Amino acid sequence: MAQGETALEEPLATIARHADLVTLTPKKAEASDIALLAQAGLNNPQIVALSELIAFVNFQTRVATGLRLMRSA
Repeated sequence: MAQGETALEEPLATIARHADLVTLTPKKAEASDIALLAQAGLNNPQIVALSELIAFVNFQTRVATGLRLMRSA
């Protein structure tokens, strides 16, 4: 998915692309990316929930990685 190649149907393909964008290159995220989610059929509460989920998973991944590094030190 990180390469933008998915066999997913809409809206899952747009959601996957957005998750990759926000995870890998958050500085490149723009308002037009949110508009793509809306065009794919997500409403505002769903877009907010998706953004919160992406942020939570990314945070948890960083915490888990940090804990693993501390354990191995």
